[in-house]
Amino acid sequence: MRDELGLRGGDALEITVRDRVIEIDVPLSPIHLEEREGVLVAVPEERLPTLTNEEVRATLERTRR
Repeated sequence: MRDELGLRGGDALEITVRDRVIEIDVPLSPIHLEEREGVLVAVPEERLPTLTNEEVRATLERTRR
């Protein structure tokens, strides 16, 4: 599950119980929009870990299926 969700040690999770079903979700990072060179860009409110080339490739492969 960690690999599928892209989790690392220490990552925050949201866990809820609904109708006797446990739901585990990765909370979204808060962002704000900034205009940069005439384009709106989503900027995270807190520093996020840098993705490795392998993580980017794996994400692209998962979304292509």
